[in-house]
This record gives sequence, C-alpha cells and structure tokens, in this order.
Amino acid sequence: MIRVKIFSNWIGRLVYALISISLSLISLTMMGVALGDIFVSIHEKTLLVKALLDAVGLIVIGMAVFDVSKFLMEEEVFSDTANNRGQSNINANNRGQNNRGQSNINETMGSDSIGLS
Repeated sequence: MIRVKIFSNWIGRLVYALISISLSLISLTMMGVALGDIFVSIHEKTLLVKALLDAVGLIVIGMAVFDVSKFLMEEEVFSDTANNRGQSNINANNRGQNNRGQSNINETMGSDSIGLS
C-alpha cells in the first residue's frame, strides 16, 4: 500500500511538472510574439500604438501565466510538503490503526469529563 501511495505521489509530481513546463513555454511564446509584433510594427512603420497596446496585454498575461507555472513548480513539484504529503497520510493512518481502541476510549472519557454527552 505504501508503494502505491509513493508511486501515486511520483505520478502527481510528474503531471504537475509537465503542466508547469507547458505553461512556461506558452507564456514565453506569448511574450516573444508580443516583442516580435513590436519589431515588425517599427520596421513597417504601421500602427505602432496598436502594436504596443497589444504587446502590453500579451506581456501582462504571459507574466501572469508564467507566475502560475512557477507557483505550481515550487508548491507541487519541489516542495517538501508535497514530497511528504503522502508519507504523512500513511503515518497518520498507521497511528490510527495501532491506537484505534485507545483513541476511542480517550475521546469518550474526554467528552464525559467536559459534560458534552
């Protein structure tokens, strides 16, 4: 069971890494297209203001998409909490199975002593 959770965690990290890389490439392409449009507009001397406004929109959206991809990479792929998320759930389940009877006794006694029952 532990191997399945570790494998599942590894697959999840791989999927998040691929999504993050794809978003990064898309955002860099958007910013490259924006700069290319400005370059073409300058050399053709046509509608420079429109090209600049379009470029600003593409660059801002590209930066936002790049920030999302960076966040995914940091939080879901490289983060220690993401790495230990599956292991901590396994440990919590094992503790619950080992102490199930004792925890039920403690919960019952705890609620009686407070007067909640």
